[in-house]
Amino acid sequence: MNNKSNNNDLAVVSKLTTPVPDVLNLNIRDNLQQSMEILTNMIKNKTLGKINTPEGALGYYVKTKELGLPFVSSVDHFVEVKGKTSLDVHLMRAMVLRAGVIHWEIIYNNSPLYKYIDSAGAVIATGVDNSCLPDIYEEPKGNNSEELAKDVNRIKSIAKTPVFKTVDKIRIAEGSVIFNYATKYKFTRYFKFPNGVEKELIEFGEFSIKEAVTAGLHLFKDSNVNYNSPWLSYHRNMLEHRAWTFGARKIADDILFGLLETTELYDINKIDYTIEEGRAKVVQEDNS
Repeated sequence: MNNKSNNNDLAVVSKLTTPVPDVLNLNIRDNLQQSMEILTNMIKNKTLGKINTPEGALGYYVKTKELGLPFVSSVDHFVEVKGKTSLDVHLMRAMVLRAGVIHWEIIYNNSPLYKYIDSAGAVIATGVDNSCLPDIYEEPKGNNSEELAKDVNRIKSIAKTPVFKTVDKIRIAEGSVIFNYATKYKFTRYFKFPNGVEKELIEFGEFSIKEAVTAGLHLFKDSNVNYNSPWLSYHRNMLEHRAWTFGARKIADDILFGLLETTELYDINKIDYTIEEGRAKVVQEDNS
C-alpha cells in the first residue's frame, strides 16, 4: 500500500464520509414498527448471531449506520460490556483500510527489549537495539573478557561512556520471570485540503509486555497470576493488536471515533478471555 507515489494522488479527507453499501436499509424514522418486525424475524432466523432482542438489534443497526458499515456483516465484530461498545481489531482495520488515506508499517514486532546499564548499575536506556542510546554512550562489542576490555578502552578513548546490554526481564511472581517484548507501528497519513495545501502526519503505536504487566493485564480479578492469560501465552498477537490500535486511534479518530478494541474493553473490565482462531473469547462472564 503506497499512498505517496504521486502527490497528485493524495486522498481528499471528504471521501471518508462515503458509506459502504448495506443490503439492509431500514426506514426507522418513518416506519419504526415495520423495522422492528424485520429485526425480530432476523433474530428468530438466527441471522444476527448473539443479538437476542429487537431493541438490541436496533441499537447495533444505528451504530453501524453512523459508522458507515454493513449491519449484518459487522454485527459479529461488535462487543458491548456495561453499556460500552467496542469493535474487534479486524473491523477496525477494515474501517481504516476502507478510508484509503493511511499507510502503516511495523517498525519491530514482538522483539525482545534490552536494558543498557553503566558501570554504576544505572539503567541508561531500554530498547530493541543500541539505537536507543544517547550519543555519549556506546555498547562494547567484545565477545570475551579480553576483547571486551579492549573495546571498553576504545570507547573511553573517544570520550564516550561504555554501557552493557542485558535482556529486560519482568518478575511476575516469586521465582517467575519473563522477558520483555514489544511491538511498534508507524502510521503515515496524507492530507490534501481544498485550498491545495498538502500535509503529512506521522504517529506511532507501541506496546510492551512490561506495560501489560504493570497494568495487571496478566492477573485474575483476585490479583493472582493468570498463567493462561493471552498476555503471557499469546503475547505476539496481543502486542500486535494493542500497538496497532493505539497508533490507529491517534491518527484516525475521525474514522474510529475513539472506539475501543474488544480486548481493551475486556481488560478494562477485568473479564477473563482467551484467543481462539485469532479472536477474543470470554471464558468467564463478568457478573458484577
